[in-house]
Amino acid sequence: MWGINPTATTGRGWPSACPLPTGLPGKGFSVPQSLAQVLVHLIFSTKNREPFLSDDIRPELHPYMATILKGMDSSAILINSVEDHAHVLFHLSKNHALCDVIESLKKDSSKWIKTKGRNYRNFHWQS
Repeated sequence: MWGINPTATTGRGWPSACPLPTGLPGKGFSVPQSLAQVLVHLIFSTKNREPFLSDDIRPELHPYMATILKGMDSSAILINSVEDHAHVLFHLSKNHALCDVIESLKKDSSKWIKTKGRNYRNFHWQS
């Protein structure tokens, strides 16, 4: 694992290649800012794999999904779909749980698709 001997520890369970913090807070001890970036590749299908996502709806659907994600502080990287499923690659916000982002994306896009005409009135995403 990255050249670290997992059996060689410092006595506190840390691998010996990881430096232990020294000093006390306020006494020369500084904690650097931690940054994380979580990318999510979400794939979900239409209910029963029905081919609802036709060529005429997809050019509007993808930007609409990006807008939903932006509203959840999660920026879309790439959104694509075929007739029966969608792929969404996005940065997950640190302010929202993944399940909440997915719920909002599926619920709001489903409501929007149903406004696009009679052909879409029975549209649903998979459970």
